[in-house]
Amino acid sequence: MILGHMVKWADEHKSEITELERLLGELRKAEGNIEARTYRPRTDAAQQATANKKSRGGGRKEDKNEHI
Repeated sequence: MILGHMVKWADEHKSEITELERLLGELRKAEGNIEARTYRPRTDAAQQATANKKSRGGGRKEDKNEHI
């Protein structure tokens, strides 16, 4: 009897089932793209930041009147 209700509901909601199938396909595609993604560590990020700071004259500048 329960199966009969499920079959009846499925027949009455074919468009919703089709939309859910389409959504599931999109989710699986997005999941596949995420799994295929690669990670490249940026171990030189700190060195690059230090180099950029030096090239801009970064660091603390002394005030001429600081000794007073």
